[in-house]
Amino acid sequence: DEHIRISRLLNAKYGERREWKQLVRPAPDSSDLFGERLSFFAVDNTAGANSPGMNALREALRATARRRRAGHMYPVQWLRCLDRVLSITESVLTLSEFRQLVAEPCGVTGEEQVLQVVDLLHRWGFVVHYANQPQLEEMVITKPQRAIEAIAQVITSQTHLLSRSVRNIERLKSYLNTAKLDDELLQELWEDSFNQREITVFRFILENHYLMTQIRSQKQRIYLVPSMLSDDVQHLPATQLQHTAKLAFFDEYGNQVFPSHVFWQLI
Repeated sequence: DEHIRISRLLNAKYGERREWKQLVRPAPDSSDLFGERLSFFAVDNTAGANSPGMNALREALRATARRRRAGHMYPVQWLRCLDRVLSITESVLTLSEFRQLVAEPCGVTGEEQVLQVVDLLHRWGFVVHYANQPQLEEMVITKPQRAIEAIAQVITSQTHLLSRSVRNIERLKSYLNTAKLDDELLQELWEDSFNQREITVFRFILENHYLMTQIRSQKQRIYLVPSMLSDDVQHLPATQLQHTAKLAFFDEYGNQVFPSHVFWQLI
């Protein structure tokens, strides 16, 4: 009964989200309470291997693996490249460095084979490589978690940002109030945790995924970070909101055209 209530609460909260609809669910089972299919795997840690939820989870993992073509045969040299990637300390490599530090020591030679290995590791989630992206296609991110940590230092809560020790607190407050991030503050947020190569690559990643877009380039770059726009404007009267929006986007951005992905985030 508790599982059913939890399942219904989850469906009510997340049911309309695309990501929620794509999640793998337990297969229908005659033991389901009220004949209702749960939206999550109810695993009972005290039941050990006899937990019906654990058995259902195992079966779902097997089925998902079969659908995603697990079990393919790959050259052993390619698999050694994975071990090599996991052992190196560098978080960002050029393709040339990847070939020298990862591929060649494992017996993978030739540009085509190296790219095949990079693509495979990218699809498996162990590296990130942006093929056909001019600013990023020569780089391989061998520690994807580092990129996530970098993004989380830019798009995060007000409380977290205000707890940071920065040289110019007013610049930080301006970012929180306007969602406009200047390059100097971006550099400062990252400089204690990331090297300059990482900073350059992670900046491109934020732009590539439309998490920020450049709105001014004179003197220093200024970015708009849509996810950091305050919700406070939703409480303004409609007439004031319209006036505020016109001032903000006409005076500040003029007649610039935002990429469509950024525009839809603003909407």
